[in-house]
Amino acid sequence: MMHVQLRRYLPDATTPAEVLDTIEIRHAGVASATAAITVRVSLAVADGIRQWIEDHPGQAFIVGLEYSVDSGPWQAPRNDLFVLYKGAADDTDPARVQQLTGMDWVSWQTARTYLHWSPAAVNNERSWTAISAGGLLATLVGESKGRGWAPGLSIDFTATADSAGVAWAAGDKADQTFRLLTPVSQILGALTEQGMCDWWSEGRKLRLFRPGTGTDHTEVVLGGADFTRAPGEWDFSGVFTNLTVVPEKAYTWLYLTNTGADTSFGRLEATMTQSDVADHATATRLAQPTLEGGKAAKREQSYEWVVRDGMPRPWVDFNIGDLVTIDTAFGPRVERVVELVVRVTDDQVVCSAVMGDKLLSAVARRDRRAQSAVIGSIIGGSGNGLPSAGGPTVSAPVAPTGLHVDSNTPSWQADGTALATIVLAWDAVTQSEDGSAVDVAGYEVAHRLASGTAIVESVSGISFTTTAWEPGITRYAKVRAVPRVGQPGAWSTEIAVTPATPASVVPKAPTGLAVVSNTAAFLADGRSIATVTLGWTPVTQSVDNQTVTIAEYEVLYGLETVRVRAASATVKIPTGATVSVTVRARTSIAVWGDPSTALPVTGAAPAGTLAAPTAPVLTSDVSTVVATWDGQLTSGAPGSSFDFVYTDVAPDVAGAPGTWRTLGQTLAGAGSASFPGVMDDVMWVRFRPVDKLGRIGAASASRSIVVVGTDGDNIVAGSIEVNHVSPSFGDSLNLQANGSINLLAGRADAAAEALNAQQSELDAQAVQLAAAQAAADAAASGASAAGIAAAAAAAQAAAAQAGVDNLSLAVQITPTDVRISRPGAPVALHLSNDQASFRRNGVAQTWWDETQMIVPKLKASQVIVGQTVITEGAGRTTWQRL
Repeated sequence: MMHVQLRRYLPDATTPAEVLDTIEIRHAGVASATAAITVRVSLAVADGIRQWIEDHPGQAFIVGLEYSVDSGPWQAPRNDLFVLYKGAADDTDPARVQQLTGMDWVSWQTARTYLHWSPAAVNNERSWTAISAGGLLATLVGESKGRGWAPGLSIDFTATADSAGVAWAAGDKADQTFRLLTPVSQILGALTEQGMCDWWSEGRKLRLFRPGTGTDHTEVVLGGADFTRAPGEWDFSGVFTNLTVVPEKAYTWLYLTNTGADTSFGRLEATMTQSDVADHATATRLAQPTLEGGKAAKREQSYEWVVRDGMPRPWVDFNIGDLVTIDTAFGPRVERVVELVVRVTDDQVVCSAVMGDKLLSAVARRDRRAQSAVIGSIIGGSGNGLPSAGGPTVSAPVAPTGLHVDSNTPSWQADGTALATIVLAWDAVTQSEDGSAVDVAGYEVAHRLASGTAIVESVSGISFTTTAWEPGITRYAKVRAVPRVGQPGAWSTEIAVTPATPASVVPKAPTGLAVVSNTAAFLADGRSIATVTLGWTPVTQSVDNQTVTIAEYEVLYGLETVRVRAASATVKIPTGATVSVTVRARTSIAVWGDPSTALPVTGAAPAGTLAAPTAPVLTSDVSTVVATWDGQLTSGAPGSSFDFVYTDVAPDVAGAPGTWRTLGQTLAGAGSASFPGVMDDVMWVRFRPVDKLGRIGAASASRSIVVVGTDGDNIVAGSIEVNHVSPSFGDSLNLQANGSINLLAGRADAAAEALNAQQSELDAQAVQLAAAQAAADAAASGASAAGIAAAAAAAQAAAAQAGVDNLSLAVQITPTDVRISRPGAPVALHLSNDQASFRRNGVAQTWWDETQMIVPKLKASQVIVGQTVITEGAGRTTWQRL
């Protein structure tokens, strides 16, 4: 008695769990193809499965098929582990039966990994030469597992032997080409369709065998009265005597004779295409199973029976791929099992087996797919079909030779990114593969990265130039000729090309920065500007000592910049100003380097000083000396550098100037400077020029003059300036009538009061002097008493004259002002119609005019400023509004 059940497995597909309560199980297996399972369960069981899936999102619901014979241990058949991936139900079904569908675990996994890129990929394809199915699949499984795919999947075959340890024969090997991103499950199917192998799964293990491998179980006989169904059919339509093969990538078709086929109907032709096949040897090898299948009619026999005592037991007595004996109306015959379906319901096991002719067992799967031969039509499915029109074959060009890198030039782009210009070259192709001349229209260059898809570009000549390859990243390139008629030739040998990386673009900092020249001149507005020429060592290398091209330099001086192309620059710096100067270089691709070491530079002053002014012209009157300058220098008219001239005076010492003293007055142009002198003294005068930088130039020639005193003829109404006056001067001196004297507050008031007191005393003395003189005159003709009176009067007159003389020493009256000072004192008060000033050694220290008072320091008890009174007293200062 045989029992079959379904058990849930944990997501690791290794650990078994509970047995599922099923209504029906249908397990369908086809030779070397994906196994399928269909399970019908109650609503309660289906809801439990649904709940488990919801509680474990992202995890597959895995089940395993088990069988037991005669209450023996539970065992697993081939293709036993499944992933349930779909559920369905008919809501009108009163029983609410749910149907679940699954596929074998290995097929589920292989459908979810792909043929990935490798360095050998060309034009989105990978090719292998004379490789067995085991070698190819072992490679792909290893690559996929290396990426983390299906860690639980295992294989027990290798490139040299199948899962039974049998070596792959030479006939089991062929050239193979598959497109990138083809699922591994499709590649496995293609290999079995080509007759390269048989396979099945056992749990999580993929097992691969030589084609046609199966156990001889001819003792098992299918057919007879106990079998419920035994349909059979045959088909003669696939018989042919000649096969035309169209390899997709070959340049010519292949014509094969099907030796051994029935020729009673004469020549029976069939065609087939082969995808990704480029040579006739491989095409012939792959066509053999089809040729064998076209020699005789195809036969297929099916049997169905209930597995009970005495009946063949699937998985126990035979398996898919095994040889069994079938009982037909034409007698017993040995055939291979190509399909096996086991259905379990109500504890009853029903088996259906499909057998094919022994001769066709290795290619039965082809007959159900694209490579079954149909007379007069294409055996399709694996190829791209026949060309739209036939014609004579044309020999392809030979592969180019001499492929090499003609030049590999690195550079930098304007945006600073690296660029390499690659030029590949090769020898021209002039012959085809059969030695005949060929007319080449151009060439195709295929280039790729080590981990990318090849790109094919066309050129018309025997060279290829590109700037698109990233510097430093190795690429692989090959070339082939393209004729004007026919298919492209074979590819040349592939070469590796590493685009050169340009040297560093950052230039070094300039060195040797120095001042070449530093000269100055005055501008028209009187400013002095230095013209400084700087120089440095030209920059020729980058920071990593590679040659660079410098486009310009930038000089930074102070807050200003200037750009130059040569290793020198001329800049303007104000005289006396010190600025920091640096320079940096910029390459021809606009990359700046670091600045040089800073160099402090001070703007020079113009060379030389001003020429001497022309000599002064001197005049003297009323104890005053006037020095007049004509505004010229001995070199001519003053230039923009001229500022003013000083007037220097000196006393006469033994006929030469003594110590020079500079007057406070300056002359910015033609004009006069005056100063008081002592009557009959000799005074020396000279001029000295000063430029806008304050530098004093050469002194003029010195001139001397005798100071002229004051007499009655010098008196001018409104003003007077004297050193000495005659005795009669005081008779008419009236300081009050002089309108040029203004008495000001503060020190001016005090000086005015003193002056008034002196004036009053002088007037009184003058009156006394007049009276005494009159008395003396009257007494001159009198007696001796009168002589004594005259003597007394003369004495009084002398005293009055002394007072006037002392007053004349303290007061100087000039045509422009009155000057009051103690004889020999450095400080004097100058009073004019519009200004009063205190001067030290002739230089104004404090002055007042009609609108302002200028004083270095003001000390007062009370000051009124606008509407505010500032009062000092009792150790504090009080501010109070009026």
